[in-house]
Amino acid sequence: MLNYPVLPRRTEVEEALASAVAPLGTMVAIGQPGESLPLPGAIRSYASENEWREVVDKWLSMARLVILRAGATEGVWWETQRVVATVRPRKVLILTFGLDQSTYKSFAERMHTAFGIHLPGFTDVQRWRSVSGFFEFDDDWTPRFLAIRAPYLRTPLYTAMEAFFHYTLRPVFVKLGVGWSPLPVAATKVIFISVEACFLFVIVIGLCLIFLLLLLIMALLLGASPDLRKIPLGAPQLAVGRKAGSP
Repeated sequence: MLNYPVLPRRTEVEEALASAVAPLGTMVAIGQPGESLPLPGAIRSYASENEWREVVDKWLSMARLVILRAGATEGVWWETQRVVATVRPRKVLILTFGLDQSTYKSFAERMHTAFGIHLPGFTDVQRWRSVSGFFEFDDDWTPRFLAIRAPYLRTPLYTAMEAFFHYTLRPVFVKLGVGWSPLPVAATKVIFISVEACFLFVIVIGLCLIFLLLLLIMALLLGASPDLRKIPLGAPQLAVGRKAGSP
């Protein structure tokens, strides 16, 4: 299994999540006032400052699945309070994506103080120094952490985030009685692994040839040197030059 080490843009996360949960229904969200164009991902509804809470309450009563993204803003916290008060726990997911230790601990403490929901400690769920995954809940609000991960060969290079969500949310699909099937093997990953294997094979062959060449050079050097063991001890040495007094 492969964990997701790189944090993509927020819009990329939302777009991938909307695609992954499409079998459950259309993902909707409240749009930010003043947006010139809707962001990719969820279908957005726009409401005034006095109306958006009523819109959220209406959606909560109709939703098949409610996904909250953990955060520190008061708007997010109001939504969290409404979800805990009005929605069955088995229909709730809390997405924690790239939360650092400080943000996660603050959110977990607030959940425990306000609702008695005890989320795991940061060290129990962190990878790459942050927390990325979903919390699903039993009927008594007991949390279970679903780390974001997927099989390496089934995560296409260009839609990897969607594949990660698809595999991570498998227990949720099963719980809700919605059909789930594995993604096909990604051709790009097969090609990449094949090229990488060929490259490593060439490197290994090259290193073996270099090693053999060094052995050959050493053998030639040893063969060309005199065998000193054949020279008897005390044998006269060849003198260079003339003896004293010789003509």
